Amino acid sequence: MKVLVIGATSRIVPMLQEITGITDAHYVRECRSDEELPAVDIMLLDGLSFPEVEAVLQRRSSADLVYVYNARKGIIAEHHKQVQDVCLHHQMAMLTDVSDQHLSADLERRLFPERFKDIKRPSVALISCHRRSGRQTISGSLAKALVEQTGCRIGLVDLNPYAYEDKGPSIWQCMQEYEAGLLTPLRVREISEEISSGVYRIGGNAKLDHARRYDPVKLEQVLRIVEQAFDFTVLAISPYWDNTLTLIPARMTSQKLLIASSQSDGMSEFYAVLPQVAFLTQSQLDLRSTPFIYNMDGHGLVSRLSISTKLDAASVLTIPYDTKLAAGDQLLQESMQKLAARLAEQGGLPLRQTVTVKRTWWRGGRTRV
Repeated sequence: MKVLVIGATSRIVPMLQEITGITDAHYVRECRSDEELPAVDIMLLDGLSFPEVEAVLQRRSSADLVYVYNARKGIIAEHHKQVQDVCLHHQMAMLTDVSDQHLSADLERRLFPERFKDIKRPSVALISCHRRSGRQTISGSLAKALVEQTGCRIGLVDLNPYAYEDKGPSIWQCMQEYEAGLLTPLRVREISEEISSGVYRIGGNAKLDHARRYDPVKLEQVLRIVEQAFDFTVLAISPYWDNTLTLIPARMTSQKLLIASSQSDGMSEFYAVLPQVAFLTQSQLDLRSTPFIYNMDGHGLVSRLSISTKLDAASVLTIPYDTKLAAGDQLLQESMQKLAARLAEQGGLPLRQTVTVKRTWWRGGRTRV
């Protein structure tokens, strides 16, 4: 896509150059009749006056017009309404610029709306309330149970920002390939690691210098592409409440389950951080009333009823305390079956039919039906 910016400064050009899919970003100070404009798909009018807008309209050719209203110093209501009326009259899109981050996100949503469409592939976010609550074990067990219930391809994505020991395919690698314009659902399947039959894993962030540098919009797009690569995706989210690798997937995933435990210190820290989470996400993410998996029953002082009361949520699964419990443990897998079947059914995945064998006697011989 080719874009032309018209305005007093070229401030928007660097933002456009960071958006995947923009092949050329041109800039001119004003639309003069004696100068030839480059052929582009989009013209961005950066705070132009009404006469300047009219000059552009006379030379727009087939390009779509987008007006950028600069509101970084506040909105003058009367002028803002006049600009809205002009944009509506000439069928121009209008974006309100309050910061670089918001403008960059709005530009990508406007220029590439297909990237932000709801993904039909189902997913679930398992959000750890605190460290050592069993996030990896439970998410791995759920992924295995989903394969057993459906026979489908299940993605398991670890979103630990500090997974420095993870040497396999990682979310960092996905982000690098996305920025290079190479990431597709097929490519995600190619680089993911099949850790067991039908379960494909993408590891956490192995590059610590990138732990706090993931762009929210780009990260959301990467996760959407990852979701499209599998029939069902399990997102294992770590409890780092100031990190985009925690906040973005938790906010964007409609199906969420908390992983709570009977450890009183960890759960107290989680309750205390809930207002911070709501503040950082502008109240878009409220983890209260989110159903939870209760882990380590009998190991700590916090009861399942206490957690349910404080969160105003129900428990969907209780896991007894066992120091040797692992993702492939038979007891854990058996307890996961009903939860996996429920998630699969809600996600529209076909459940495997249970085959029964009957033995009957007929003419003296035994027959299997």
